[in-house]
This record gives sequence, C-alpha cells and structure tokens, in this order.
Amino acid sequence: MGFRLVVIVMVLILLASIPSLFAHHSSAAYIDYTRTITITGVITRIEWNNPHVRFYITARDRDGNIFSWTVGLAAPNGLAKIGFDKRLVNLSDPVTMELWGPKDGKKIANGSFPAEGQTLTLMDSRKFDVSDKWLQLK
Repeated sequence: MGFRLVVIVMVLILLASIPSLFAHHSSAAYIDYTRTITITGVITRIEWNNPHVRFYITARDRDGNIFSWTVGLAAPNGLAKIGFDKRLVNLSDPVTMELWGPKDGKKIANGSFPAEGQTLTLMDSRKFDVSDKWLQLK
C-alpha cells in the first residue's frame, strides 16, 4: 500500500507541473531572427522583472519620425552575471542597441535570444551583451 501511494503522489505532482512547461512562450512569432537592427534613442521606461528585462526606448527614424520601441533583454540575473544592473541606466539615458528586429514592422525588438550581436551601448561607450549568453563584450 505504501509504494502505491508514493507512485500516485508522484504522478499527481508530475501532472500538476505540466502547465508550467508551457509558461515561457517563444518570440519567434513576431521577431525576425535572421537580421539585426540598430536602435539609438533614450530610455523612457524600464521593467526590471523576470523572466526578461524590458526597456522602452523613444527613437527617431531616418525621416525624423518619433517611435517608441519595446525591447526585450536577458533575465535580470543573467544581466547581473555580466556586471550590468539597473543602477547603470536611468530614464532619459541615451543608448544604442543592436537587436533582433520585428517581422511585421511593429516597434518590438529582442536581444535575449542567445546569439552574437545583441548589444547595449551606454553613453560612456561601455558595451554589454544583452542576450542570455551572459558574456560582457570587450
């Protein structure tokens, strides 16, 4: 009887954990992971939360039109591992970012996908890899 109860409890625990497997969704539906874009602008809002940090950046396009971008970065603990934390940026700080761009023209970009080239450059020229690779660039 004891072994059967243990098996039943373990099966119930396993079944209860299945929904969490689907909690983290892919951004592949709206991000083009075949090309990078450059955004230069000022930070207007910062969300320093799990599962990913988000910056909201106001930038101008080539024609001078102003746009607001939503940018996804790595997780807070991943950024902390490379020495980047929320004390390094403030609202209205100018930044330049190399990111994966949108598929459909919306002003959404992503830097958290682990590949080369997703960087954040601060106004003092320090450059950080904002992907989930957790490596600071030289």
